[in-house]
Order: sequence, then structure tokens, then C-alpha cells
Amino acid sequence: MQTDGNDGATAPHDILDQERPDGPGAGPAAGSTVDRIAGLFGRVLGVGGVGAQDDFFVLGGTSFSAMELLDAIVEEFGCRVPARAFYRATGVAELAGEVEDRTRAPQGSPAAASPGGE
Repeated sequence: MQTDGNDGATAPHDILDQERPDGPGAGPAAGSTVDRIAGLFGRVLGVGGVGAQDDFFVLGGTSFSAMELLDAIVEEFGCRVPARAFYRATGVAELAGEVEDRTRAPQGSPAAASPGGE
């Protein structure tokens, strides 16, 4: 356990990291897909309090920030959601469904979506 130099107490940033769903040791499956997508919306758009029913474009998203979000999804989940599929599912819960479909699909299937296809 790291300390902040005060009587062996845990440093504040260590406590926060341990409580965060994506903190140390959490692994890629930490949190629900909806929660993780909501977090990506918030990070890309710079907004807080994103919920399952929020829509990317209503929150201020643009086509440029949509591409940033799609890249973040690849990093977070290891799957690519094509732009066409994203534009049909711009809500947090809808997009989480798209991601779940693609992460459960066997490699090489159409739902797994390679970078160039859908």
C-alpha cells in the first residue's frame, strides 16, 4: 500500500483508484457495458452524469467526436462498431447493445465487424 507520507495512511489517489471500476486490477470486464459506454460518452464529450437513455448527439456530439468515440470503443472493448451501425444506435443503451453483439460474435462473423466492413 502506498502512503502520502502522513502516518502511513493510504494516499487519496490510491483510495480513488481502488474504488474506481476501472482502477488497478479491474481488468477489461469491469462495470456493465452500458456503464462503460456512458463513461466513454462523458470522456469524449467532456460531460458528466451520462445515463443509459442519453443520446450522443443530444449531449453535444458531432460527426468528428463520433469518430473519436468509435476509436475509444475499439480501445475499451477490442471490437469495431462501424459508423453506419453507430448512427443507427446513438443512445448509450443502444450502442451498448451493438458492442455486446460484436464482442459476443465469433471472430470472422459479420457482427464482429472488421475495420473495413459491417
